[in-house]
Amino acid sequence: WIVSLFGLEGMMAQKNYKRDRRKYRATVISLTMSIGLFTAAGLFNMYLLKTGAFVLSPPETDLKYTIYADVDENEADVEDVINHTEGIHTVSKHYVETVYFPVPKEWAQTGLLSVYSQEISPENDRYWIHGTMLILGDEDFRKFAREQKVNVSSYQNSGHIKVLYLNTAKNFNPETDRYEKQTIFPEEPDQLFDGGYLEYDDEGLAAVFNKTMEFELADAINQMPDSFEDYSDRIVMILPESMYQKFYDSFQTELLNAVYAIQCENSTETFRELEARMEEKQLSDCGYLQNVREEYETDRNTIIAMKVLTYGFVILISLIAVANVFHTISTNLMLRRKEFAMLRSMGMSPKGFQKMMNYECLIYGIRSLIYGFLFTGLISAALYRTLGAGADVEFLIPWGYLSVAAIGVFLVVFLTMLYTMGVIRKNNIVDELKMN
Repeated sequence: WIVSLFGLEGMMAQKNYKRDRRKYRATVISLTMSIGLFTAAGLFNMYLLKTGAFVLSPPETDLKYTIYADVDENEADVEDVINHTEGIHTVSKHYVETVYFPVPKEWAQTGLLSVYSQEISPENDRYWIHGTMLILGDEDFRKFAREQKVNVSSYQNSGHIKVLYLNTAKNFNPETDRYEKQTIFPEEPDQLFDGGYLEYDDEGLAAVFNKTMEFELADAINQMPDSFEDYSDRIVMILPESMYQKFYDSFQTELLNAVYAIQCENSTETFRELEARMEEKQLSDCGYLQNVREEYETDRNTIIAMKVLTYGFVILISLIAVANVFHTISTNLMLRRKEFAMLRSMGMSPKGFQKMMNYECLIYGIRSLIYGFLFTGLISAALYRTLGAGADVEFLIPWGYLSVAAIGVFLVVFLTMLYTMGVIRKNNIVDELKMN
C-alpha cells in the first residue's frame, strides 16, 4: 500500500525509517512533547474554569433581599420600601423554612441522608433529618412543575401538605474519594412524615421534637430551577404559596425567611438606594441585601483574567513547541544532505522527493499524535484524580485542543520539510557528496 500511494520513494523512506529508527526517534519525541505541553496547558485551563466557584451564566436576579427575623412584622414594611424605589422592574417572592422530620435508622445511615441526619431518638430508634421547605408563588410553582413534567392538580384539594422533593444531588463519597451524583432517599417514600422543629438542651443536644405538621413527599424531581441552584446541595421540598396559606398554622413563622428577588436597571444605584431606605426604616437588623449582579460581574472579570493568563500561556507554549519542532526536523534533514545528494545524483526527481517527504510527514505526524494523545489522556486522568478529591469535576478530554494539535503537527512538519528541502536543493550535488 505504501508503493501504491507513495511510489518507490515512499518504500525507500519506509525502509530507511526501519533501518535507522534512532534518527527519527528524536523528532517523534519532540513532536509528542510539544503536543503534550499544548494539550496540558489547555487541560489546565479547562479544569481551572470547571472547578472555579464562579457564576458562569448571567443571573436572572439583580438584587436579593432576605428577611430572616420576624417576617410577619416586617414583610409589609419591606415591600413598601421596594415598591417605592425607582428603577425596579419586577419583584418575585418566596419563603424558606427549615423543617426537621424523623426517618428510619437504615435510611439515615445511607447516602446523602447520612450527611443531614441529627441525633438519634431513644424511644423509637429514629434519626432526625433537617430539610428546607421552599415555598414558591403559585405561578412559579406550576411553571416549574410543567418543566419537570409533574402533574400537581391534586395538590390544591389535598387534606395534608404535599410537596415536590429533590431526590438527586452530588455529594462527596468517602468510599470512592470522589464527588458523585447520588439518590437522596434510598427508596420511594410512601408515608406521611411528621414535620416540626427540635428544642435543644443546655448542652446543645436535641431534647424535644415538636411536631407542627404532616407532609407527603409526593413527586420526585432531579434538578432545581436555575434561579434556585443555591438550594441544590441540600434536602429540598417545594410547595406552592396557596398550600402554605392553607396550612399556615403548621409553619413556624419565627423560623421562616422571606426572600425577594429583584430585577432592576442599575443594580449598583438601586442597591445603594435600597440600603439607605432600609437603614432609614430600621429594617437592616431583620434582613440583609445582596447584590447578585455585582457578584456575577466580579466572577466574570475573574474568569476573563484567568482566561487571558491561561490562553497567553497556551500561546507561549505553542510558539515554543513550533520553534522546537522546526529546529529538530530541520536539523535532522540537514544531517541527511549527503543521502539526499546521492538520491538526486541517481536521478530522483523533485516530485519523487516530495512523495518521500510526504510519507515521512505521515510517519512523524501519526506516531507523534498517537503518543501525544495517550500522553494527554494520562495528564487528564492525573488532573481528574487530583482535583476530584476536593471538587465536583468531570473527566475531560480536550477534543478542541487535540484537533488543533493534530492540524498543527502536520502543518508545521510539512512546512518545515518544504522549507528545509528548498534550502538543500539549492546546494551543489558534488559538494554535498564530498561531505564527510
